[in-house]
Amino acid sequence: MPVKSFSTQLIVLFFLLSFTTQSVLAQYNDLKNNDDIPWIAKFSMDHSFSFSTDSDQQNIVKLIKFYDDPSNMEGAGCNNWVIRQVFQNAIDGYYECYKDSELTQRIPNSDIKSSSVLVDTIITFYPETLEEVIEIKKVEIDPSYSKNFRTKQIIYYNQKTENFDTKLIAVAPLVAMDSDNNLMPLFWIKLDASLPKTFDIHAPNISWGALIDTKGNPLDLNRVEVVKNENNFDFSLFLQQQAMNLDKPVENAKGYGCNIFLTKNELANAYNSIDTIITFDPSTFTETIEIDKYEFDPKDVSNFRLVQEWYYDGKSKKMMNRLKAICPLYLIRNDGVIEYIKDGSPRYAKPLYFIRYN
Repeated sequence: MPVKSFSTQLIVLFFLLSFTTQSVLAQYNDLKNNDDIPWIAKFSMDHSFSFSTDSDQQNIVKLIKFYDDPSNMEGAGCNNWVIRQVFQNAIDGYYECYKDSELTQRIPNSDIKSSSVLVDTIITFYPETLEEVIEIKKVEIDPSYSKNFRTKQIIYYNQKTENFDTKLIAVAPLVAMDSDNNLMPLFWIKLDASLPKTFDIHAPNISWGALIDTKGNPLDLNRVEVVKNENNFDFSLFLQQQAMNLDKPVENAKGYGCNIFLTKNELANAYNSIDTIITFDPSTFTETIEIDKYEFDPKDVSNFRLVQEWYYDGKSKKMMNRLKAICPLYLIRNDGVIEYIKDGSPRYAKPLYFIRYN
């Protein structure tokens, strides 16, 4: 009886032609040269744009606008309509696409569709003859194959408006590389667009919009690349000072949009970390309750939930986003130690509050 084994790998034939062009830096040179912007950092974050429930493992996605045939929504989950739309636009040649996330190696539009194939290698072994037969099947990747985007973004502070904001630089459709469903970027799509100051969500060219809270995938300061920093700007400390001074509206940790705004006294209490330790003595049947209060350490705030509005302009075929709020997460210690899960994220984190911007 033959024995079959399968291995799947993505072969991206991008070696036909590439050339060097301006890097991702060109997309935020205006911010880098702006004297009102003292701090800019680049970061990557994976996104699914399906509607999701409020759980610890998922980002919270709420649809706020959709202009299209409702049948394209495919049920209650939305199933990443915008990912398929942008992916198809790339195949149709509407964007500049690149091999790398820094946007330095351009891919000709004519090669986008033909240069990406999923290759399945099927190995069949015949024990009777000790013969091994290798069969290769090629499957062209279409927009429905990708369920996630890897995004390249910047986050920056404008001291004139006293607002933090984000800008989307590029996205990459993610595809499964192997049987373990490890996701890898197929190619990078340049999306150099910002929301205009007179932005109107009701404009007919805005065909899709969603509010996303990165609850399941917070921003980690240890994983950002700071590309501009004047006067030793400290993101975490500055955010704390903004909140404590009530420079911006500060909402309860229940979530963005709860409209429960905190006072200075309530903000001070948000930083208190109190553990209740209950000890039971089986010999005397007595229960002892001990209250431990840990002194707040600013170093334990290095992760932040971002609340962003994402939009798709059907006329220009561009995706854009803007920052609505930031939620600092206080890392909870277990016996004085911060525990981390496999991907390097903290196991336990306490949301402190949501600072509103824009």
